[in-house]
Amino acid sequence: MNILFITSDQHRADCLGIAGHPCIQTPNLDRLAMEGTVFDAAYSDCPVCIPARTTLITGRQAHHNGCPSYQERFRVARDPSTLLGSQLRRAGYHTVLVGKTHWHLDRAEDAGFETLVGTGSHAAAVRAAGFEANAHSGIAANQFDPALCHLPPHLHSSAWLTSCAIELLEKPDAEGRPLFLWVSYTDPHPPNTIHEPYFSCYDRCDIPPPVMGDWTLDRPAALEKHQLGNRHPGLRGPHLAKARGVYYGKITHLDHQVGRLIGALQRSGRWDNTLIVYTSDHGEHLGDHGDFSKSTFLESAARVPLLARLPGGWRAGQPARVAALVQHADLLPTFCDAAGIAPPQDVDGSSLLPLLHGEPAEPARSTFHGQIDGQHCWIEGDWKLLYFVGDGRTLLFHRKDDPQDLRNRSEDEPGLRDRLRDGLLQHLAAENHPDAEGGRLAVRPDPVTAADHHNLLGWMAHASTA
Repeated sequence: MNILFITSDQHRADCLGIAGHPCIQTPNLDRLAMEGTVFDAAYSDCPVCIPARTTLITGRQAHHNGCPSYQERFRVARDPSTLLGSQLRRAGYHTVLVGKTHWHLDRAEDAGFETLVGTGSHAAAVRAAGFEANAHSGIAANQFDPALCHLPPHLHSSAWLTSCAIELLEKPDAEGRPLFLWVSYTDPHPPNTIHEPYFSCYDRCDIPPPVMGDWTLDRPAALEKHQLGNRHPGLRGPHLAKARGVYYGKITHLDHQVGRLIGALQRSGRWDNTLIVYTSDHGEHLGDHGDFSKSTFLESAARVPLLARLPGGWRAGQPARVAALVQHADLLPTFCDAAGIAPPQDVDGSSLLPLLHGEPAEPARSTFHGQIDGQHCWIEGDWKLLYFVGDGRTLLFHRKDDPQDLRNRSEDEPGLRDRLRDGLLQHLAAENHPDAEGGRLAVRPDPVTAADHHNLLGWMAHASTA
């Protein structure tokens, strides 16, 4: 079978029509879901761009790759033959990547993709058309204030990358090999810009306001610093609603590009012989809990959309919904399984193909661990514990009863909190993790200032897109 892997950047899991969102329209992604499988508990193990994408190409969690945070200078120190593109080439696939890489190998082609059309190619096309490639429509690269895109629609990155992908998809392989095509979009990541009609398409909708948890007036230090580093003081009231609406518009525009890819698959005769998988590297706080951006394990940032359609689809008229815990590290083993080869032995994930076929996963995952900077996430069943090394504090949420992280249960459920803390400690100790010290979870005050964090995440005008 062929494989089409579609990724976006900073797409919240709840911002899909199929997820029950009251406003957003995503008919093409919803179609994939209706003919396939929706994973309702898919998580990024390190919810920021570079580490998450490192997990996608290695099948190993970011901290196992030595990248537990956003690090521009980080380089993957791993045998290139074990990486995603190389694995699919070994299985006889023509491997193609169109779009954002941002996984920080010394050379992008070392991931094993024979054909690679990166975002640099898009920038060159923009300049050739007489536009400034990195103008960001007059706002900073990571700014959430809404603005009309300064580029004509066909030069918008998502549209341009889709056109490139379609051209490659419709071109038959001279050797008759199956196709592995990864289309990697940069949207809906800021800058929060898009052209009409998407810029205004949600102006008349009742945009849901941000939510605020009962713990936000006394945040753990790491979340306080994150909020200080990602403030948008001008985003209040109607202006914030507009910004959220433009974010929705960017997702609807992205969905339109997915529809173009579906059309190309159908025209090329590949539609009924292609596994399609859609996900994002992480989510976006979108003003929830007074915060923006990503880099926490709150549901808005860490839970990601994950949809998959097998060749032929379910044809059942409704999606199969999977509640099992899954993660980015599962995708490389899934693609290897679909290609008929075994993944590298040291991957952290497991193939999702059994779940796609309606069978139980082997082995079933009952826990999940993620890490970013000094934050740890530990999930057991329906409960999620967040542990903060900087001050030793915890937050405890029930994922099903409280999917927006509104009520911290740490003080209400001390026995449960301590049991999950012990589970996290045992997991870290088994890995010889430095945050398990002398039989207890480490507490190390974080010296990073809010200004340092602000610069790290790239909110200054000169920053690159994270």
